[in-house]
Amino acid sequence: MRIAVAGKNSHLTSKYIICTDTLLTYTGTSGLALLIAQEINNTTSHQLIILSRTHQTSLIASGYNCQAVDYNNPASLQHALMGVDTVISTVMGNPQLRLIEAAVQCRVRRFAPAEFEGQPGLRGQNTLLDRGRNSALALLYHYRGHIQYTVFVCGILYERFSVNGMMSHRLGVNSGYGNEGEFIADPRQMTSMAPIYDAANNLSSICLTSAYDVAQFVVRALDMPTWPSEMSMCGERMTVHTLVETIRACRNRPWASIDYQAPANLEYQMTMAQLGGDTAGQRRLAPLLATAEGRYDFVVPAYLNSAYPDIQHTNIFKMVSSQQGYSNTTVDIKGNTQAVNEAQSNLPLPEQPPVASDFNSSDARTVNVGSGGQEASFSSGGGAIREPAVGAGGVAGREAKDGLDGIPNDAVSREAKDHSGLANTTGKDYGYPQKNDPSAGVKQ
Repeated sequence: MRIAVAGKNSHLTSKYIICTDTLLTYTGTSGLALLIAQEINNTTSHQLIILSRTHQTSLIASGYNCQAVDYNNPASLQHALMGVDTVISTVMGNPQLRLIEAAVQCRVRRFAPAEFEGQPGLRGQNTLLDRGRNSALALLYHYRGHIQYTVFVCGILYERFSVNGMMSHRLGVNSGYGNEGEFIADPRQMTSMAPIYDAANNLSSICLTSAYDVAQFVVRALDMPTWPSEMSMCGERMTVHTLVETIRACRNRPWASIDYQAPANLEYQMTMAQLGGDTAGQRRLAPLLATAEGRYDFVVPAYLNSAYPDIQHTNIFKMVSSQQGYSNTTVDIKGNTQAVNEAQSNLPLPEQPPVASDFNSSDARTVNVGSGGQEASFSSGGGAIREPAVGAGGVAGREAKDGLDGIPNDAVSREAKDHSGLANTTGKDYGYPQKNDPSAGVKQ
């Protein structure tokens, strides 16, 4: 569905911004389009319109300018875009292609396609991650002489690690990995599948940004005289190992289970998921493999961070630590809430992250997991698939070598704690309702 949001002032200005979002089917909720709309409304005098497939009574009652459109009707889209200067899209697939065509017909000056992840050049042809975005970029490139466009690159949203996941913010509803715990770590259950190494057995890195900060950077970029083909923004850049250690420090609990992964092992699991027709498994594995391949990593300081250093961005330590739904309590047999002993283990922690060669070979055709295991082969079509010796899930921690219950290196003192005081989160509401609360994720 599409939404349009009215600007703070009723008079017309030289800017007309359209936010489009297929995900905002819930009135009064968040979502990236609405966050951007709110930021425009609160900090600029631009007139704002939100396009929607349905009539948005609640948003209109809140003062937003909403217009219903039919994406199968070019005339409907062209009518909505008359006089518009800039389009910000968060809709994908054929509706976005039709929106681009209509924008060109109406001589819209600028268009920001639905990206808001890693650099598109690193995405390749993975249809699970593409979701029609490469086609949109190809169409915009075709019309580059008629419309200016940019890709907003922000890496991974912090909201993936929030209570109830991205879907509590109406983000990633159709992505297949928007639920709590579906990407790298589940802070509630303290489980993790961490792609901490790249194909060269180096520590993989990841860039993360809050959706709230994305909205701030995007709105600032609206007034830039020219748009480059990409504009990056970043809250933090860290290794995946530091990320999981930071989450562990925030929760002050050891991991119940943690599977360290490298690309070859993830590729094996992806192949098995494809052979088994496991679409859900493929959707879960695709972003993990992309992380190991550097899809969500880019140079910092990012472009927009350098252009607008006054924007105070959120960091992962404060975001996860402030999650009320991750409170250290449990429910006893009588239904009474009891405090959980969250004391950290007194066992010494290893000084280094787990060694890639301990559980994965650099040769993608042969995957070694753990120590002393025997590989097994599965025949599939054109050749043999090697099964990891400790199963397709990887090795949980380094129990066989360290006997430390799988707890990895304590990076908190060196890196994770450095992040804890870098940013001011004033005004960021991360106190979400408990899981299964029917009002979960609703921001009033």
